[in-house]
Amino acid sequence: MDLFLKDESIKIKRMISGLFKTIVILGFVLIPMMTLGVEIEPPITVTTIPELVNTITTWAFRLGLILAPLMILVGAFYFLTAGGSPERVKTGQKIMLWTIIGLGIILFSRVIISIIESILKGTP
Repeated sequence: MDLFLKDESIKIKRMISGLFKTIVILGFVLIPMMTLGVEIEPPITVTTIPELVNTITTWAFRLGLILAPLMILVGAFYFLTAGGSPERVKTGQKIMLWTIIGLGIILFSRVIISIIESILKGTP
């Protein structure tokens, strides 16, 4: 029971320390910017929900196209470094399989979104 309390107190101390560091760093960045009159433009300048959905899906599409080949390489790394371990071979195969499935979903995401839009709008 005493070990649990020590672990929790360590977690709380780390959390408070991280929060304090974040506040200090933001203070050193934001306060000078505010005193100099620097205006930060919002990164997303959409005004309607369809524009927001389009912006989010475009970023997700790009991110997926970047991450998919990397995850295939991770799966191949597991597969090639298995050293006879059937668990690592299965892990590598699962990573590559689900990455390919996810890549397929990403590639067809525009079609899926247009189908959902046509269903919601009631147009054939």
